[in-house]
Amino acid sequence: LSSPSHPKSDAWYGQRQVTLLWKDPADLSGIDGFYYGFDRKDHPALDPSQMTWTTSRTASFTLPEDGTWYAQVIAKDRAGNLSPAATLQLQLDASAKPPLVKSPTHTAGAWSALNTPKFIWEKPEELSGVEGYYLGLDAQPHSIPGPNAGKWSVETSLTAPPLKDGKWYFHAVTKDRVGNISAEATHFPILIDTTPPKTGMKAL
Repeated sequence: LSSPSHPKSDAWYGQRQVTLLWKDPADLSGIDGFYYGFDRKDHPALDPSQMTWTTSRTASFTLPEDGTWYAQVIAKDRAGNLSPAATLQLQLDASAKPPLVKSPTHTAGAWSALNTPKFIWEKPEELSGVEGYYLGLDAQPHSIPGPNAGKWSVETSLTAPPLKDGKWYFHAVTKDRVGNISAEATHFPILIDTTPPKTGMKAL
């Protein structure tokens, strides 16, 4: 039992669609067909009544969610005998989560006279691991950085250059080791005001 779409059982893949291939086992009466299916557990074997019947030597199906799965194939010969289940481990990581961003120098959405904010973030839990992050800092509240619009970093902190007075937003997305980039970004608002009040108040 093998998979051209997920060839290494200990590797993570971002593709939900799985293709299986197998060959006929040796059998005196010959092979009538096969039952195939997938489950979260590698044992016990699935009940054939809960599996899909086929006379082909290949099958395709879609894994519903991220995690470790086990494909199973059971052969049925012309005498009605069932083989032990052949099992193949499949590891799916088809999505990524954005990091959790904090700032040791600024409170989100609060005014500050410090114009060089520092940001730190925590690695999100990713099945395949985190490769790095795309970062952005601008005046738009909902920007999403990426390969074509953002700074790449493998670090988990950043100190911004001096910013002009006004409202700023720091954005961060995650790229995992499969290549998934989080569809959503974390947005951290920064309000900068380094200008003191103007003089000219009149005495009472």
